[in-house]
Amino acid sequence: MRNRLVKASLIAVATLLLASCSKDKLADDFASPDTMATGVYWYWMSDNISKEGVVNDLQAMKKAGINAVFIGNIADDTPYGKVKLFSDEWWDILHATMKTAGELGIEIGMFNCPGWSHSGGPWIEAGQSMRHIVASETRITGGDRVNVKLPVPEQPTQYEDWGNIFFDHEGKPSPYFQDVRTLAVPVPDNYRYNLFDAAGARLTVANMRPPAGASLDRPALVKPTSPLAARFVVPKEEEASITLRLPEPQDARSLSIYPSSHCRGDGELQAKVDGQFVTVATFPIYRVFPIPSVGITPFAPTVVGFRKVTSDEYRIIFRHTERDAAIGKIVLSPTAELDKHPEKSMARMYQGANPPWTEYKWTAVLDVPSVDDAAQVAAPEQILDITDRMQPDGTLEWDAPAGEWLVLRMGMVPNDVFNSPASPEGKGWEMDKLNSVYLEDHFDRFLGEILRRIPAEDRKTFKVTIMDSWEKGAQLFTDG
Repeated sequence: MRNRLVKASLIAVATLLLASCSKDKLADDFASPDTMATGVYWYWMSDNISKEGVVNDLQAMKKAGINAVFIGNIADDTPYGKVKLFSDEWWDILHATMKTAGELGIEIGMFNCPGWSHSGGPWIEAGQSMRHIVASETRITGGDRVNVKLPVPEQPTQYEDWGNIFFDHEGKPSPYFQDVRTLAVPVPDNYRYNLFDAAGARLTVANMRPPAGASLDRPALVKPTSPLAARFVVPKEEEASITLRLPEPQDARSLSIYPSSHCRGDGELQAKVDGQFVTVATFPIYRVFPIPSVGITPFAPTVVGFRKVTSDEYRIIFRHTERDAAIGKIVLSPTAELDKHPEKSMARMYQGANPPWTEYKWTAVLDVPSVDDAAQVAAPEQILDITDRMQPDGTLEWDAPAGEWLVLRMGMVPNDVFNSPASPEGKGWEMDKLNSVYLEDHFDRFLGEILRRIPAEDRKTFKVTIMDSWEKGAQLFTDG
């Protein structure tokens, strides 16, 4: 025992001595470094460059002690110059830059594409871009041969009205859709049935107002005919509610709230049990930025999954809205839904630049064992791959087994993200980060072109490429 204590003490002392020496050396090296290099970002703004200008800049930087520069071809609100990106004159100026930098001993780095984020350009085709999976749903009754045209999935679209960005959850098919798989899944009873559509249902709306020209009546609220007519507004920092009364008790397992524009606040679902309202679930609503870099569906629905509750009266309460919150559609359903599935699939991501570490740390709010009805969750062996039954034009020819089926035509579409901020001549799709062939092609089309156009003896200090800032959201699928 004594020997072990002595050894432990010696190890502790040695560790402290090493730490002390390391700390002292770090301080000494910082005060008197053997070598020192000062590098700067060198933005070529909005095509405003000239051969004389870049040579003068390099000479001035050398005189100031700068011995490394990292060139980014950036475009912002600066008025555009005359030297268009990738024009012959632009290539001539880049050649002069690298040759002069070599003569001055200044190391050159290039951003790996125009703009500072992230890896794309006009050479990237839609089928080489960052993509995600979408699916259309077609209900089919089995027990006979099926011949039906499966639609291409519709993509939610954004539009502008009165200076604000709004969201249409119906959308249009993407012209870049690529089929991946066609699956058939057994459908549970009342699949995605909306209790707001129940015969005899009555609504009471408290402290909500429609926008001009819209209505808060039931058809506009739960089944919008257009994005504008669908919207209702929760006033800023006020409490508002919708109460749904049903002729008889009905089950509920999920709630989906579809925002039509900026929407941030807190929500609560209540159900009346034994004459008293009880809380079923509380949830945040956080949809504020209409850009795909914070998720492929930035205004995705807020989906709340919970254990079955049965009641003839439900209430949804909205609180703490940071500004007037626009909501397009509400679905309260007996169908089990995976809690927060838009967030878990990265369809909606954190709405800012610095997510807390807990943002993607999920708790098991609703998992398979907690679902009271096994029919709500399809077992793997029940899911049928019928890809080979669909023709290239989308026609499904299938001897469908008996029962109710949901046929999913699944495929890839681009994320609609582009390298930026860049001049029009340098902007294009963001490349597929999970496909090595497309990755090599991207580097070859830009950095490789530099190597081909500028002789090695004139680019002796070109040693670095930079990927500055990831601001392009999540990539969810690839064909790589």
